[in-house]
Amino acid sequence: MSAARDGEEGATLLELLVALALLALLSVYAIGAIRYLRNFERVQTLIEERSAVEAVRTHLRRAIESMRIVFLIRDGADPQLAFSGGRGELVFVTHADNRLEYGGLYLVRFSLRQDASGRKDLVTTRRAFRPRMDPNAPGNDALTVLPAISSLSFSYFGSPQEGMKPQWFADWPQGKVLPLAVRIEIGFPADDQRRFLRLDVLIPVAR
Repeated sequence: MSAARDGEEGATLLELLVALALLALLSVYAIGAIRYLRNFERVQTLIEERSAVEAVRTHLRRAIESMRIVFLIRDGADPQLAFSGGRGELVFVTHADNRLEYGGLYLVRFSLRQDASGRKDLVTTRRAFRPRMDPNAPGNDALTVLPAISSLSFSYFGSPQEGMKPQWFADWPQGKVLPLAVRIEIGFPADDQRRFLRLDVLIPVAR
């Protein structure tokens, strides 16, 4: 009977060793699977972020390419072109976005917004255009186009005065002429993997 008990103890120990070996093997596979999933999630996030940036590029291009030549009217003053081109802000009139609005013309503003924490976002506002509207009237309807950026820069190519050779300007002077093109540059924080390649958009109606 003593020999039988010894045999049983040996078999139990062998089973324990086999179980430990299987557990170690499963642990290796589990760690590999977790690493794979984490890498997959990082790649998926990067793809989604790049897709979002590309969607913003498309939105900016479409809006600027459909820019219209219209004027604001003030009593006792000459009509003013409904366009304002600054280093960090772009205001112009374009057609309604059929996905968001009914038909007609809209005054669109793209600008940089910074909150109390220092976070910077590219935001936009869209207001139905009226010739006698105040383009600088304050509003709380800004929508975030691209969040958490570090810089935004617009520049303008054209001839603001007749006879002047076309060139790039950091700001477009107020007048009755649209620039021929708008350049958009957006930067991201150093640890952000998103990239926005410089975007030059021609303005068909300005030609």
